[in-house]
Amino acid sequence: MKPINKIAQTVIILAIAMSLSSLVPPPAEAQSYRDYCHDRAKRLSGYKGRAGGVVGGAVKGAVGGAIISGILGGSKKDRKKAAKLGALLGGISGANRPNSRAARIYRLEFDDCMRRR
Repeated sequence: MKPINKIAQTVIILAIAMSLSSLVPPPAEAQSYRDYCHDRAKRLSGYKGRAGGVVGGAVKGAVGGAIISGILGGSKKDRKKAAKLGALLGGISGANRPNSRAARIYRLEFDDCMRRR
């Protein structure tokens, strides 16, 4: 009867080990491949998200226009006009800013990683 007890013990231990191993997800399933490629491309390119944008560019342009007008000695009315013009030009240039170098490198790395799958 001893061999049967050893076999029963081995089966029980294997059953417990199998049930515990199913609780730990394998590395491939812990993170989707897309997330892996996103993290990899972000790390390699230094990309930190959309740079600037319309609102960020408008704020920078308005502040810059007001400061330059103040330095050049314009009146309060001139500073307001310069701030409005700076906001307009900054918003336009800020809309094009997501095409920065880091964003291009990120996109190339991400696409390359997804193609390798």
